[in-house]
Amino acid sequence: MIKTGDIIVFEGRGFLFRVLGRLLKWKRPDYDRWGWHTAIAIEHHNRKGWMIAEALAGGVQYSWLGGWSIMEDHRTYAATTLRRQFRIVSHFTRHIYATELRRAIADSIGCKYDVWAYLGTAWQILFGGGRWINNRYTCWEFVAHISRKLGKPIQPLMKYPNIADLMVKGEKK
Repeated sequence: MIKTGDIIVFEGRGFLFRVLGRLLKWKRPDYDRWGWHTAIAIEHHNRKGWMIAEALAGGVQYSWLGGWSIMEDHRTYAATTLRRQFRIVSHFTRHIYATELRRAIADSIGCKYDVWAYLGTAWQILFGGGRWINNRYTCWEFVAHISRKLGKPIQPLMKYPNIADLMVKGEKK
């Protein structure tokens, strides 16, 4: 079941997923090429379902996960929503409160999408190097940023986060 602070990993789709997913699989054989988009669960509302925060093309925003059904998977929980299939990764070992999560997210709401991070991530996967930090976020950067603010980083600050880091860590729990 989903709980506050859980990371939602949606199945991959689209051209960018196919190209970068193959590149990532080539460099990280432990990545199963399933997940791509990420969000973080804020709190459950009886009428609307789970409120999530995510970085989309329009920027960082709150959204609704909507109605979903759950089925157990061998690595994580897998579920289906009206949007698409997703897995739940319980990254935090301590209880996360919705108010604490909202405070951590507040300054990021409305921040622009970081399109250039895809190029930086690909460069880092192929050749190494650091990360350019700004106040723009891809969905991966946003989830990594919030995880860092809540005391449990997914990766070093100067490394671009990628879905393999999140999925592999989530599967080991």
